[in-house]
Amino acid sequence: MSKGIHFKESYLLCREGYRAAFLQAWLDAKIDLLLTVPNATPAVPHNGLGDSFSSCGYTFLFNFVDYPAGIIPVTKVDPVKDALPKDFKPKNHVEKGAYKNYRVEEMAGLPIGIQIVGRRLEEEWTLKGMELVESALHKMGVKYEG
Repeated sequence: MSKGIHFKESYLLCREGYRAAFLQAWLDAKIDLLLTVPNATPAVPHNGLGDSFSSCGYTFLFNFVDYPAGIIPVTKVDPVKDALPKDFKPKNHVEKGAYKNYRVEEMAGLPIGIQIVGRRLEEEWTLKGMELVESALHKMGVKYEG
């Protein structure tokens, strides 16, 4: 057996270094909770993830740094409001993959949500943030009907 760092140890060192840098950036920005999209598009068809894999960074990142996240459905896909412009052209390979399976007519009625992310080991705070966001939406008259 070699005495060098093995793949698993190398991965763990890399991940821990990234976690530390991510936490420092989070603290420097004075973030309590982060509201973001859960994915670039609504649900993709069966076997469609292979094309849109690179646009899943909105969730993969938080799994990698072990930050709790929850998703709240807010509205549904509307084939008129959510149609891509006629002249839409993907700007890069990530957009190309994300929108390869985007068929707004077939996606009509699928849920569109927001993602609330908290810091590592702060699951309760993240859940409280989700409650606050949902309450604020209700006060604005936005209530998701499943």
